Amino acid sequence: MIALAYFIEANLALLVSVLVMAMLRLLATTVAPVSARTDVLVLRGILTLSCTIPLLALVYENVSGTDAVLLGVTAEFDTFWGTLLYWLKDAQRPDVFFSALMFGSATTGMFALGLDLMGLRRLKSGSRVIRRIGRTVLREGRPGVHPCSFLEMRTVSILVPEGISISDRRTILFHEVTHIRHRDVRWNWIFSLSACLYAWNPAFWILRNFHQHQCEVACDQRVISHRPVSLQDYVKTLLDVAGVSSGTSEPVSAGSGFLGGKYLQKTALKRRILCLLSSYEKGSDRSLLPVFLTLALLTNVFLATLKVDIQPWSVAALASATNSNLERIALNKPARSFGLVLAY
Repeated sequence: MIALAYFIEANLALLVSVLVMAMLRLLATTVAPVSARTDVLVLRGILTLSCTIPLLALVYENVSGTDAVLLGVTAEFDTFWGTLLYWLKDAQRPDVFFSALMFGSATTGMFALGLDLMGLRRLKSGSRVIRRIGRTVLREGRPGVHPCSFLEMRTVSILVPEGISISDRRTILFHEVTHIRHRDVRWNWIFSLSACLYAWNPAFWILRNFHQHQCEVACDQRVISHRPVSLQDYVKTLLDVAGVSSGTSEPVSAGSGFLGGKYLQKTALKRRILCLLSSYEKGSDRSLLPVFLTLALLTNVFLATLKVDIQPWSVAALASATNSNLERIALNKPARSFGLVLAY
């Protein structure tokens, strides 16, 4: 029961957090541009808080024996929102339905994780090590392979295709090293593991895909602003590598690919180039980061400590049913079972 309660609370927290942050970001962009790096850190904060806050609340309740309640709400069962809250927060919810969702999410997440491991093994077997620098391993793959970086148990590998120019290889290395410094390769695995909990939740896949895209945009902006690579050369490398890699196997989800993820790749590549060419996306201001993270924290704490009391029916519905029964009694008709039933 604890595992099922955590599954429901964590998915509810993620769904509401994504909706709240999406609305706040739309409002913030009307005032000032939000940098890609800020988006990345906020998305990671949302995933972390959605996983940890419900777990901490459940642990506190089981250890202390008291409910972790900061706010109580009374919901009327004969309304849509009352019925929905009854499903999500009440002890009488249909556990079979949510148990099936939990089992399906765990199975789907483990299957996707297995595919990632097989994909990384295939990338390693089809490449050769050309240099080692500390824990970083530089690999060269077959011509046309997607450049990417990925985390292993003890090392981080950077894969570049064979047969590309020296300038393109240098640009790819700058990009992938930035992924490593931003800890993107580590968070790819965290998102892959989180799929075991959130696989059925569409908000998780929206968050994951947007996080992957913004990681690429943040690395693009960082390389352009802090490396000896011009904007024209960088865009040219993107297009050259995309042309060479078209038609080949796509990178796995656990790897940070130079061309982006395997979801909506052409669209994502076009958006990245547009972001590089547009001046308002080039900033790295993070002034909005504390605001977003604070609101995400408050949202998760609010959901985890919300106590819902279900009222079987509203006073207005009871009065209406009672008046209806009195009218039926006057017409010698049987009274309905809902509401106040008079003996006659």
